[in-house]
Amino acid sequence: MIKNFLVNVLKGLCYLALYLASQSIASYLVVFVTALVMTLQNPALLETETGMNTLIGNVYDAALSNSSLILILASAILLLILIVFFRARGKRLTQETWLLPVHIRSLWPAALAGAALALVVCYGISWIPWPESFLTSYEELYAVSNDDSILCLIATVLVAPVIEELVFRGLVFTRFCRAMPAPAALILAATIFGAMHGTLLWASYGFIGGVAMTLVYMKYRSLYAPMLLHSVFNIVGGYLIAYLVFPSAIYDVALFGLALAVLAALALYMYRMPRAKIDRVPRGYPSQSL
Repeated sequence: MIKNFLVNVLKGLCYLALYLASQSIASYLVVFVTALVMTLQNPALLETETGMNTLIGNVYDAALSNSSLILILASAILLLILIVFFRARGKRLTQETWLLPVHIRSLWPAALAGAALALVVCYGISWIPWPESFLTSYEELYAVSNDDSILCLIATVLVAPVIEELVFRGLVFTRFCRAMPAPAALILAATIFGAMHGTLLWASYGFIGGVAMTLVYMKYRSLYAPMLLHSVFNIVGGYLIAYLVFPSAIYDVALFGLALAVLAALALYMYRMPRAKIDRVPRGYPSQSL
């Protein structure tokens, strides 16, 4: 019993460590290339302490502004490692993470839930009286790490939902489930997922989103549903909500209430959705359960 607990928790943590390692490798690569290019363009920076400090500051700023590139590069590195690892063990990554096909028509509640959840979370957290220091650190980090480029859009809407669901739901959560009851595994995995987002505000977004995505994952028994929910959540919360500017706060409250009602209705609908409307698992795959 204790051995099973330790082994599977350790497996989940190893996958988490691999995720972090891929982020570090990608960051070091971008930093190295950036520093090399800047040094070649201006070799005089290496001759004085002031020049070195300037170079370090410029490289740091460049790394922050290239966070989307780092995410995409890290995801490619991690995905390659995972594919090679599971093939070497004679297993399929898709099966080990429940990246299994479902009926497309069954996914619409997950997509709509992603939009409703983004509105509920963004409005709800924005009304909390956070300390000024938390808001300042959040705004500074958001300003340097966010942009409107196509690369940022691809990283936020496509790459991040795929690789984060693959790791945190497909690998970490499922291994925790082998060591402890599913509710405990859900809370632990969602807490870790939230903590990976850095600031307390982003951690709050991550934890709530992590709980919702895990519940959807448990219902659909496929990564496609939480990936879709995650993607729509990022689209609405990261981009579209900025255009929702109303003349009075009453409209914000009304939209929050509507989104909350829609989210509750969708949660009930998905809970009651029969498996026959979801499953489209090919022959040869074992039954998936927690």
